Amino acid sequence: MKSNNTPKNTHHNKHALAHQTPSHASTSKHTNKLLQVGAMSALLSVSCIAAQNTSAAVADETSSPSSAINHTNQQSQPSIHTNENAPSSNNASASTHHNSAQATTSIGENTPSTLQTNEQNDATAMPFMILARSIDANATHNLDRSSADDGWGTNKQAWLVEPNILEFQRYRAVNSNGSIMSPGADGVGDWNTTTKKSDMYAHIKTENNGDRYLVFDVFFNNDAKSMLNNSALQQYTWQIPWAVADLNYGAYKGDTLRNLSIEAYVSNADTASNAVLSRDFERFSRDNTNSKTGINPLSNDQEFGGTTYKYDLGARVKASREEDLRTLFHKNAGDGVLRNATELPEPYRNYSYGIGVRTTAVDRAFHLHCEVKLRKDATIADIQDAYTWANTSSFGKTTNSAYTFVSGREKGGSENNLPRVISDKEAPKLYFNGKELTDTQTIDVYQGDKLSLKFGASDNSGSITNLHVSGLPQNKGIDDKTKHAASKEKPYTTSLNDVEFSNKNGNSPNEKVYNVVVSATDASGNKTEKTIRYNLKNLNHKYAEPTGSKLTVPWGHTFTDDEILKK
Repeated sequence: MKSNNTPKNTHHNKHALAHQTPSHASTSKHTNKLLQVGAMSALLSVSCIAAQNTSAAVADETSSPSSAINHTNQQSQPSIHTNENAPSSNNASASTHHNSAQATTSIGENTPSTLQTNEQNDATAMPFMILARSIDANATHNLDRSSADDGWGTNKQAWLVEPNILEFQRYRAVNSNGSIMSPGADGVGDWNTTTKKSDMYAHIKTENNGDRYLVFDVFFNNDAKSMLNNSALQQYTWQIPWAVADLNYGAYKGDTLRNLSIEAYVSNADTASNAVLSRDFERFSRDNTNSKTGINPLSNDQEFGGTTYKYDLGARVKASREEDLRTLFHKNAGDGVLRNATELPEPYRNYSYGIGVRTTAVDRAFHLHCEVKLRKDATIADIQDAYTWANTSSFGKTTNSAYTFVSGREKGGSENNLPRVISDKEAPKLYFNGKELTDTQTIDVYQGDKLSLKFGASDNSGSITNLHVSGLPQNKGIDDKTKHAASKEKPYTTSLNDVEFSNKNGNSPNEKVYNVVVSATDASGNKTEKTIRYNLKNLNHKYAEPTGSKLTVPWGHTFTDDEILKK
């Protein structure tokens, strides 16, 4: 193995043969002096961490049937590594890690769970699931409506302002009935369906010392709607872009991940049914109970409210790979893009890079924020090619829902032609009746008026992904979620004909104000929203009231038609 501690991005179109993912670790937090664990029995779980001036060895027989950790050469940063089954004395040394940063665990396939999680209430526990306590699904949630802007303001969040560097995007979806959404002829998949559940943004931040961090904002259950029928848990997983992260032969360094927060949000009562947290942030309120900032990314099973943070949610590469893929993606486990995105070549195959939560707060949208330190030599092309993915799924063997946002691609072959999602800071422009809609417009209309209204949008990227119009009489509107070509030279337009403005209180005409909201979104998540205010007035405002005029004639004079008409 070369001494270079920052291997290049490598992808393989083959199934990995050995690996990983832990489920639970019992760890002593000390530093410096290192202890290497040798032989272990097949049913014994041992977790060791270096200790300052004292050696510490902890045997935890209650939390896991089999776990192992070895550390060499570095301080107490845990490095996640697991074996499929408990290692024997012959292979214990194979789990040695450099610069260990995560507590290492290994757990058997039939480990009992503290929660019954499947929609059909089957008693079989999911692989590598151990929770310290049952989570109360009926816990009181603390909602904070004052902090919904998260310091960024209510109109433009940071992830929508910065260009999204994740340009090779693909989307995969399976609904609660197990129906797989077709990826289409181009293999990209359905953006709208997937991003209602999973959405992801990233940009580069450079420190004064030259260190670069990839700043991620990842969204799970984006529309804050439960996917469950009978089961208790949903699972949200983000795989970090290991191929460009600053690692030590695959192991986390102390500053590989930082500023990790996971926050839950509930949709406000007046929130539109198609609103999502990532693009309609101001329409949600923070659920403090199921939120946590300042999370130590290398500390497993941190609980807050009905939510448990876990660092071991990635797909293993040994015999349990197929089971892990089914756990994550359900009926999409055989999808070629997802299999490539979860493949881990050497030296990464012995580690887990999937972090996230399991939660009973299934009617909440979640926002994960984290910064990943980049390798010194990582280029923009490396970053855009590197696999990272976000997955919102139901948790249980008999459940089906899984919505996956994948960024990255295989180098060479047909994926060289994968279309880019060009990200930018510029939001779409809106048009109304052939003119650009720049500010709130006020238009007077009268009872019984029937109008033809033409709406449109354009974007500098050349396309829009959503055009929405609401607030018109008789609930007329537009909810077009199809991607359309929409350039400045040739905006996308659509019309609503015979829109009648009429409002009565019983049989009496009643004046009213209609606030018509027009919005458009581009593929980078940039959104423009404007309001057209229609003031519906009664007809007496349209036609002047008749007034009388004097006509002076002699006594006994008979009026002629001409005299009256002239007047």
